[in-house]
Amino acid sequence: MGQVTLSKLSTSLGEINYTYRKSIDSQPTIVFIPGFGGDSTFFNFKTVIDKLPDKYGFLAIDTIGTGESISTTMKRSAKNILKNIMDVIDYEQVPNPITVVGHSLGGSYAMLLANNYPTKINSLLLIEPCYSEIKEAVLSEGGDFQSPESVESTKITGNLKIADFLQVINPNNNETEKQKNAEIFFNAYGNPMIYQENNLIESLLDDLKNVEENLSNSQMNISIITSKNRHDEYIHSKFDLYTKIYSIGDNHYLHWTHPEFIVQKIIDLQS
Repeated sequence: MGQVTLSKLSTSLGEINYTYRKSIDSQPTIVFIPGFGGDSTFFNFKTVIDKLPDKYGFLAIDTIGTGESISTTMKRSAKNILKNIMDVIDYEQVPNPITVVGHSLGGSYAMLLANNYPTKINSLLLIEPCYSEIKEAVLSEGGDFQSPESVESTKITGNLKIADFLQVINPNNNETEKQKNAEIFFNAYGNPMIYQENNLIESLLDDLKNVEENLSNSQMNISIITSKNRHDEYIHSKFDLYTKIYSIGDNHYLHWTHPEFIVQKIIDLQS
């Protein structure tokens, strides 16, 4: 893939760090949105990024409060997270076509982005996205989320270390990349902005009801990739009416375990 560098953009909401490669010859740009957490978006999706066609562009943004973008503070509402993404897209003048790849909660933000900016976003690839029909299950998973004070205490006492995060990040990166991403995740984990985002997930999922309806009436190409054990769940949801649904593997992090499959579905969306 060659050398890529981290860029910084100062905005009205704060400083955003991101990695961007321009597309060539009017080829698509792939925008990646990770699930709930705090690691580097670039390292999270690097296994897929490395396998993209060379002419494809990509954009991996650490929205404020995650990854490398924790030097300033903002309310991690859906509105502000989307503004972070659009601020970078507009600043870099990312050309069409744009495909957004969203994983888990990032799939929710991807749907909101496509709904709010239909002239900017051409297609969506959603990897086990959170959606309105499974709100109760999503909220139950986040019910025991640790407070910032509790996390900070475990860091100070040494009960939570950088090494602990090596077990929960993309395992396909090289050792230097994994160490760097573990440090990034450790620094971002448990900050008040992430805690705030967790508290706003319910309202986000409520907002998705109308968004999902709007997308079903649009002409946008949308594909969903799910693990085999959740295939029936998705085909019995409203998504089956307007998306292509594929199943593979048995891991929620399918972009780590099946990157070639993900890339092929990205390519398929362009036709």
